Amino acid sequence: MFNSRANEHEATCLSGTHIELLSQIDRWAKQQDGEHILWLRGMAGTGKSTISRTVTGNFAVRGHLGASFFRRDGDRGKATWLFTTIAVQLVRLLPALAQHVRNAIEVDQNTADWSIKDRFEKLILRPLKQVQSNLEDHPKTVIVVIDGLDERVNENGVKLIISLLSSTRSLRTLCLSFFLLPAGQRL
Repeated sequence: MFNSRANEHEATCLSGTHIELLSQIDRWAKQQDGEHILWLRGMAGTGKSTISRTVTGNFAVRGHLGASFFRRDGDRGKATWLFTTIAVQLVRLLPALAQHVRNAIEVDQNTADWSIKDRFEKLILRPLKQVQSNLEDHPKTVIVVIDGLDERVNENGVKLIISLLSSTRSLRTLCLSFFLLPAGQRL
């Protein structure tokens, strides 16, 4: 998560820098009827992660941050944990999800063997569909930030993840949007 102890000393944009880009990202985040996936590309080392930490903090302050996943070394940065990490954070924002996530785990307790697709569908998409009618009191737009998407998964895995994220368009009462940042230019 962007505000985890491991990330607390990571840089954000200096005041007055990247104003136009940050404004474009902010406009994208506020729209509910347009594209719900924003992909920020650039060469490795050009400051994408700094920008992502900045906008993630801004989304959090406004109450629109649903979840964040930042690449890390070791097991914590593996794509296997992507949807589990996001689900935990979405439950914190939308407590009505908790029982549905719990039910999915109780039905199939062997979660370590779940595929990436199963994790997404069982821990995120199905619970969100089950609680749609109970989300009127929550923000209409919820943003998920994924930094370094391609660093821990191959090109086919990235395509699968993007396809899964795209399936959230079927949600009626919640606009779940994704701000994606690959680690480098290979995608």
